[in-house]
Amino acid sequence: MVAQLVSYYLRAAVASPKLLYDHGMPNGEVLDMAYLTDELLISAGPTNDYRRSFYRPATAELKQYLDSNHKDGWLVYNFRAEPSGYEDSDLDNRVIHLPFRDHTPPPFFYIPLFIESIRDHVGGTNPTKITAPSTPPRAHSSDSVHTDTSTRPMAPSQSSLLEGMSSDPSLVPTTDVSSLQLWERSDSGRSNSSGSDDTSLASQMSVNSQMSQVSQASSQSQISRISGSLQSSIGSSVSAPRVAVLHCKAGKGRSGLMGCAFLVAERGWSVKNAADSFTRVRMRPGFGEGVSIQSQKRYLNYTYDWAQVIARQYRDIKVEVDYIRVWKPQYSDIVITLSDYENDSDRAEYSPSAIPEVKKRYNSSPEDLSNETEEYVTFRPKEPVSLTGDCRVKVKHVVANPFSLPLVNGQGDAWFNLFFETFRVREGAYDFHNTEAMFSVSWSHMDGFRGNFQKGMWLCERVEVGWKIAQSPGAAEES
Repeated sequence: MVAQLVSYYLRAAVASPKLLYDHGMPNGEVLDMAYLTDELLISAGPTNDYRRSFYRPATAELKQYLDSNHKDGWLVYNFRAEPSGYEDSDLDNRVIHLPFRDHTPPPFFYIPLFIESIRDHVGGTNPTKITAPSTPPRAHSSDSVHTDTSTRPMAPSQSSLLEGMSSDPSLVPTTDVSSLQLWERSDSGRSNSSGSDDTSLASQMSVNSQMSQVSQASSQSQISRISGSLQSSIGSSVSAPRVAVLHCKAGKGRSGLMGCAFLVAERGWSVKNAADSFTRVRMRPGFGEGVSIQSQKRYLNYTYDWAQVIARQYRDIKVEVDYIRVWKPQYSDIVITLSDYENDSDRAEYSPSAIPEVKKRYNSSPEDLSNETEEYVTFRPKEPVSLTGDCRVKVKHVVANPFSLPLVNGQGDAWFNLFFETFRVREGAYDFHNTEAMFSVSWSHMDGFRGNFQKGMWLCERVEVGWKIAQSPGAAEES
């Protein structure tokens, strides 16, 4: 009895400012989780450690609840890049891993993969093995992206997420976007501003097309690194409602982002409705938002555009940085860093716990300073700087301390995706003929230390990063 009371108050303290779930729990027990909808359950990461189980959900307790309320209709999605705290076998191997770091958004191509898998599960079938078509669509200026939905590949349930997706050697990274269409949202929904029939094209878009586009932007080890082990015997027909259990560490930012992304993409919710609903069911009133990190919010908006504006078209693109501009810098020795995720050649052999690693591509230096005015300073890299897919810009100022280690007195960063920032010309409108673009983020919209709002000293008004799409080898030969 005493241990139960201690556990209750510890869980309430650790979960705060989140709400606890106690409906239908035996002996007045509570779990750190919440139903976003009937088919989405957001949970803090379960643990096998006895001491941690006093303030985190015990794996056995979570499994008991799921077995009691959802029979064999549950499946766990683990987004933790840090150690899980349990073995997959503790949850009957009903676990799919899509790990990415805390306080950050995932690489964007994770999101279509997650949505495909969870849609299969909650829709009443086993999550399918996501594979590329035997003949992937090629990029030609006269072709539109399409696929025949009648040929969607199916696979046994005992398969790993994405297994075999990169078996076709022709699935290589590409920056050719000539096959993508020009889209603009109108009051009646999506419209193709080039005048073609958007209804027929949109109806042709299927998961197979989505995944083939993602696969062309990701080679074998990029795909393997988010492969999850799903070796379960989830029945194809269950009497209890099916539910997808999403968890990270605290069951807030990462899980909330992915849960909201599913509702936006598959249930047609607006970004605001999804985010507000998650805040309402997960957070105590007055304790802030469920998805609060600015970069995660940005990726939720990308998901809306991907699903409801541009007919689920996406490719990682490669760019070359043109300039970095800092407006109204507070200090003359501010350092700007640009990073993206590691390329295949940088990645070690795949393991189930592999996570996307951040690779620093550029660090500003006085030698790169090309223009300095009262309003801004501009850096132009003397050596080519290439970025691919998802990128982070970081602003930092370090104060030298003769008596100890250097002190960081201010830091802010922002993640963004090159595809969306290159081709979006305004809200709801995309032009895939763009070859250069710029991302601008104000200091107030940057993420602080560990993703919170605390950034230390005010360093600048805003930061801009300008780039041009890198010319592919094929294009260079043609010219």
